[in-house]
Amino acid sequence: MPRPHTIPKRGEDVRARINVLSEMPGEWYRVIRRWQEMNRRWKTKTGEALSPGENEEYLLYQTLVGTWPLMPMSSEEHAGYCAAHSAVHGKGDA
Repeated sequence: MPRPHTIPKRGEDVRARINVLSEMPGEWYRVIRRWQEMNRRWKTKTGEALSPGENEEYLLYQTLVGTWPLMPMSSEEHAGYCAAHSAVHGKGDA
């Protein structure tokens, strides 16, 4: 388990997807601002600041874009993914 405030290393494919965002700065900026507006109500006040802070929130959006599936999974692909995940992480309580 990562320690608090430790950023896990991103995979090569995730880094490649995030790098593409630099080729569309205007659109990426507009998307980020829209997401920040949509999610402002979910922030928590910690002392004088809101949490997550702007940098953490930006990192979260980058990570979501970088890890989001490019194409929807078929039922068979989803079942295979779930089986592989369970084999590695266990079935859990869900």
